[in-house]
Parts: sequence; structure tokens; C-alpha cells
Amino acid sequence: MQSYLERIPEGQQSQAIETINTQIKDGTLDVSRFYRAQVRNQVNDRFRNGILTALGGTALSGVVTLVAIPGAPVVLLAIVSGTAGYFLASKAYKQKKKANRAIKDGQWGYLLTDDQLYEMESVIKDMPKPATPQIEESIYLVRKILQEELELEPKEDVIDVESSEIEAVDQPNDAPVSLAQAEPGTHDAQRMAQDQIPRSAARERAANLTALRVILDSPFDSYFIPGAQRTGKSYFVAIATRLLAAQGIKIFHINLLSYTKPETGTNEDIEYTRHCYKSVKADFFTINQREAKVAVDEALALFNEWQSTERAILWVDEWPEMTSKGNKYPAVVLPLNRAIANAISTLTSGGVKREQSIYCLGPKIVAGEMTDEGRYVKACKLLYLSIAPGKSTAWGKSTVTFDEQLFDQVSRNFEITKPTVSNSPVGELRIGYAEDSWLPVGLDGIILSELPMPSDPEEEKTEAVPVTASTLRSPVEEKPQQDADKTPIAETATDELDSLFEAPADAESELGALFDDEPVRPPMPEMEAALERWGQATKEQHQMLVRLLEQLMGTYGTDHVTFTAAKLMSSAWGVDGHRNGYFADKKGERAEPFLKALVKAEFLDQDGSKYTVTFK
Repeated sequence: MQSYLERIPEGQQSQAIETINTQIKDGTLDVSRFYRAQVRNQVNDRFRNGILTALGGTALSGVVTLVAIPGAPVVLLAIVSGTAGYFLASKAYKQKKKANRAIKDGQWGYLLTDDQLYEMESVIKDMPKPATPQIEESIYLVRKILQEELELEPKEDVIDVESSEIEAVDQPNDAPVSLAQAEPGTHDAQRMAQDQIPRSAARERAANLTALRVILDSPFDSYFIPGAQRTGKSYFVAIATRLLAAQGIKIFHINLLSYTKPETGTNEDIEYTRHCYKSVKADFFTINQREAKVAVDEALALFNEWQSTERAILWVDEWPEMTSKGNKYPAVVLPLNRAIANAISTLTSGGVKREQSIYCLGPKIVAGEMTDEGRYVKACKLLYLSIAPGKSTAWGKSTVTFDEQLFDQVSRNFEITKPTVSNSPVGELRIGYAEDSWLPVGLDGIILSELPMPSDPEEEKTEAVPVTASTLRSPVEEKPQQDADKTPIAETATDELDSLFEAPADAESELGALFDDEPVRPPMPEMEAALERWGQATKEQHQMLVRLLEQLMGTYGTDHVTFTAAKLMSSAWGVDGHRNGYFADKKGERAEPFLKALVKAEFLDQDGSKYTVTFK
């Protein structure tokens, strides 16, 4: 309170305190804004004192130099003395930039003194029910700051925090007045005007800080996570989000440039996102416009569900490519990009209480190549992953090193310091830039496949919703275990049973509509018996197959459906399977072994290239 009262004429201080106490009792004091203004004033005072210290050096030496402090958004001139005066002025400016960044990002708690922290804690304890939603959110932010700061020991100096601009000095009438209930005398001028001791709680926390810990400590901050190809950014986010999912946070995932190796049909995204509540994957590089429209519609449905879910994270892969001006299907993807951009704007402008966030990943960031929606990512916090300078790692026949071009791109869009031997973690191959420092990534000893999985998301649903193969990926989904007396499943058929038939196609399938309002019947005994005779699948696979084929291939009033492998692959269901890496082609060759196995099991009849399923 001292910095606030110092800016009020002495004769008006008693009235100011009375006004604050009244607003405390009424539940109308915006506590967060009130103390944030005090912090900003303290930062500005320190900045002016730093410049005055530099000027003081001039008087002592008698040597006057006119300099422009580099990095200032406006030319900041100071009369300083030689190297020492210049250093002091430059340091003062950098400290102000960093502190302003902390204030802007809502991370200003460490700038409060002990007295201010305990005073703030006392204020919110005395407050009645907040008078407005704005005050309620303000108190929530204050409680978060108190929880973070009062658990740590104070130190004797102030940690720097980065900012991109110099902010104007707050005037007394700019300080918002809105607090909560206090008993008379609880917050008097004498108590509020005690000497203040700067804190450095953040520095104590920084001793063991890693990039992974940054996300785990603040999962509902929104991040842009750039990293060169094969630096491990997707694996890093997979580990972070799996740990968060195990805590009950729902992870939603979108990747419209998900790559499947044609020679093997494998896709690393499937393993990386196995814990996700919902995931949509497509490859805009290979699919046609109709297929792209299907993928975007699914992604929008996923986005809408994420937006209505509490404690939820939206993980968006390949954001720069999604929002590229050269996107293959710009009109198709625009509604999705616009929805995500608007959400970024909302969440980075005070959405902490929503307990929702967005993590956008990409191998580059060139603002001139991105649409307006793409550039919204610059409002996110930066968490940049890189190979350390001077280090390298082999990847296939290539060698991955520090990417100078990517660093230049990032530095043009975010405040960042270039990694050097002196400011990088010692002995680390991969490093991450977060909270204004280069940190260890923090993945040593952590193996993704060994991390705990969340509960089955479908068990938590209160109502059934239509899903597709690309959107449903159960976090507890595992490869089926074989019965001891059964022959191992042939590789040509197992992949289709395990993953191709994960979920029904959408309602526009050429082979039949889904009846989402109609309950699914249990497997037909004839079908189950036929599959048992096959002897190469588990009971769970039988049930999954029958359920999906019933929904996919006909209504319950249809006796039979005839199709070809190519026809099956051209349906929306087949498109989903190809897009998610279950087929290496679009013509159905990968489906042939599976269909022939069903013929052998007497589930299908075959006449040349035509297959018929009969519903008895």
C-alpha cells in the first residue's frame, strides 16, 4: 500500500484508505488490479532510480556521452559516464522490460514484498462474496499468486522478467479501487506503509526448473512451442500432456499434417496421442478437397467439445502450416483456424480461471507467410525447444544441430536470448527456452510408454455423441491379448481389426447412414459364431467388428449389402482409415487380406471382386 499512498497528497490519504475499506466490505475491490498497479509503480520507480544512478556516474567522472540504449521500442537517451554508466542504464532498462513482461503475463507475484503478500492475503480473507464476476476472477488470480509465493522463502533482490515494451508510469488516479470487507483498523495507513523488502521467489524456484516443469506448473497457460524437425517437440508435448491427463485434465488433439509412412503404414502420432480424450488426424498434403472437408468438420466438432469442457487442453500440431497463406485448402480450413485464433485471444487475455489452454506446435514461424489467424499465436507464451549450440544428434542419415534460421524466426516474433555456452544448461543435448531462461528439457529417465494412462474417457460421457475413427482414441486402448490356445493373429488381418474398425464412419457414408439415435444391437449370434470359427481374433474384436459393420453397411431392415474393396475404401469410413494410416493406398489393396479372411470365416460371400454381407 505504501507505493499507492506515496502518490496521494497527504491530506487525502485518510479518505483513500476509508474508500478502500468500504470497497472491501462491499466486495467490490478489484484486488488483483489494485496490487498490480502498485507493482508497476514500484518497477517504474526502480527504473528511474537506475537511470539516475547512471547519471550520477557522469557527475563523478566529468565525461559526458550521449547514447541510445539498444532494444528500446523508442529511442531512450541517457547521459552516462563511460562503460560503467552505460552498463547501469542498460541494465535498468532490461530489468524494467522483464518486470513489465511479468506483469503482462500475470506472473507478478514475486515482485510483491512480504508485507504486500500478507496484506493481500488478509484482504481476501476478509472479503465477502465478490460483487461481480470480474471481482471473482480477480480474487482467483490473487489466490493463485499467494499459493505460489507464500510457499517459497524470500530473498534479498528482484529477479528480472522480460517485456516487449516500456509501459507508462501509473498515476494515482489510475490505481483501481475495488477490494473487499475489512474490520475497522485492519488495514490502516500505518500498517500499509511499512518498509518493503523485495522478493526473489522465482529465482529460488529456478534452481531446479526444466521446460517440462514449466508446463506442469502452469498447464492452463497457452503456449507456442516451436522446434526444428526432429528436436523432439512432439514427444515432449506427448509426455507433458500424458502426465497432465493422468491428473484428470482432458487432452484434445488436432493434426492436419499427420504423416503416415507408405511403406509400413505406421504413424508416430498414434502412439503420441494415445492418451488424448479426442484426436483428429489428417494429411492435407495427400488428401483431396472432399476428404479435407471431412477432416475439418471433425476437427471443428472436437474444438467445440474442448471449448465446452472444463480442465481441458487443445494440442494443435503444425499450426504454422495450418495457417499458411499457401495452404492447399485455405477456404476449407479457415473456419477452424478462425475458431482457434479467437480462443487464443480469449485465453491469453485473462482466461486463467477457465482452466483451458491451447498448445500450438510448429517447425517454423514466419509471420509474413501466415494468415492473420496464424499470427494470433504470438500472444501465447513461448516454450522453444532446440538442440544446444555445439551439440548434435544423429537422425537416420542426417545430423540434427542448433537451427540458426529457426532461432532468427523466433527472435523476430518473441523476446528471446540466444543460447550460448554461458547461459545454456551444462551438458544438455536438448534445451528449452521458457520463463526468460534456457533450461534443461527435463525428460531424462521418462519413457512415454511407461507413463500412466488416464481413465477411459468414454466412461465419463453423460450422453452419446457420434465419433469417427480419427476422433476416437481411447486412452486405455491396448493391443488385444491372445488366449493361450489361439493362434497369433496374422499381421495382415490384425491391424484392420485393431485399428481400422475403431469407430463408425460418419452419417454420409456411401454404404449406409448411421443411426445415432437408435441403440446398437448386440452382436448377431450367426456373425459371432462365424468369427469364432475363424479362430484368429479375440471376443472384443468380434464385438467391435460386428457392431461397426452393422452400422456401416446397412440399416437394420436391410437383408444384405454388396460392395467391392474399392467401394469400401471410397466411403467416408474408408477415407478415415486411409487418412489415419490404416491403409497405404486408396484402392483397397490393404483391405483385401482382411476381407478374404472374413470370406473364409463365412462372414462374407465373395463373387469375383464383389463381397456381400448378409444380415440374418
